[in-house]
Amino acid sequence: MYNIKLNLALIKNLEYKINKEGWFLETVLLYCNAIEMLVNTFNSEKIQSEGLSIFKNFILKYSKSNYFISLKTYQMT
Repeated sequence: MYNIKLNLALIKNLEYKINKEGWFLETVLLYCNAIEMLVNTFNSEKIQSEGLSIFKNFILKYSKSNYFISLKTYQMT
């Protein structure tokens, strides 16, 4: 997520539209990969913390949402 924040800051300072779009797509890829890594980790670990369980459920639900699926599809084009 740190790299995503850095990329978004970089995009603001770029001059050419094609460079901004390229870095944006790279940032979307990083974001989607981060969410998928969380999902994989949560699915392979037993969570005992109530707060972390709530976050796990949110991430699992979000990863199956139309918004996230369309974002992953957008990233692949």
